[in-house]
Amino acid sequence: MSTNLYWRPKDRKGKLLGKDSKLKWILEKSNSNTGYFYESDIPYFRGLADADVSGAQDVIDAIEKHGSIEIFEE
Repeated sequence: MSTNLYWRPKDRKGKLLGKDSKLKWILEKSNSNTGYFYESDIPYFRGLADADVSGAQDVIDAIEKHGSIEIFEE
C-alpha cells in the first residue's frame, strides 16, 4: 500500500509534499520520516534540495514561513 508525505504547521490540515517517494525513503532511512522539523533542520533539507529531491524545497519554504512543521504520512 502506498502512502504520501504531507507537511503542516501545528493544528492545521496537511499539504502534499509530492508523489515522489524519494523524500519519504530518505527520511525513513534517517529514522525521522515523520515528526516535527525546525529551522535547525533547514541545512539538511537544503542538501536534499541541492540533490533535486522532490519536496525538499517545499519543506524549507514551510519551515521558513512557520518556524516549525510536522511531516506525516497518510
